[in-house]
Amino acid sequence: MFHIVLRYRYWAFYIIVIAIALKYCSAMTDSYLLKRFPAGLADGGIILSERPFFGYCGVAIVELDDNTLMGIRKNGVIFLNERRQASHGDKHSLTFSEWSETPPPHNWTSEGTDSWLSCDGSSYDKIKNEFPQITKLIMTSGSFYTSNDHNRLVLFPALKIAILTNF
Repeated sequence: MFHIVLRYRYWAFYIIVIAIALKYCSAMTDSYLLKRFPAGLADGGIILSERPFFGYCGVAIVELDDNTLMGIRKNGVIFLNERRQASHGDKHSLTFSEWSETPPPHNWTSEGTDSWLSCDGSSYDKIKNEFPQITKLIMTSGSFYTSNDHNRLVLFPALKIAILTNF
C-alpha cells in the first residue's frame, strides 16, 4: 500500500513539473511573437498567441491602444511608417516594408482570402471564430498591412486589433 502512495506522489510531481513547463513555454511564445511587432503597436496587450512547440510558424493578435488608433485616424500610413522596426532589439532587428492600405497583394490571398493568417489550421479556426469580420475587412480599404521576410502584419482599426503571422 505504501508503494502505491509513493508511486502516485511521483506522478503528481511529474504533472506539476509538466504544467509549469507548459506555462513557461506559453509565456515564451507570447514574448517571442510580441517582439516581432513594431515598437508601440502591441501596447494594448495580447489577445491570442499561438506557436507550435516544435515549429517556426505562429500567430499573435494584440489589441490596439487608444494612442495608436488616434494616430492611425489622424495620419494613416504616415503614422504607421514611423513604426516599421520590430521591438526586439538591434542584434536581430527586423524592419517591415512600408505600410499600405488594404486590400493586400494577390500573393497574400492567392490560396484563399484568409491564407495569410496562419501556417497551421488550429489558430486559423480560433481567429475566424473570434473575428469573423476579418475576411471582409482584409479585402476592403480601411485596414493596413506590412510584411518582412518572416512576418505578415495587418492592423484592423475597426476591430481595434493587429494580427501578426510569423513563418
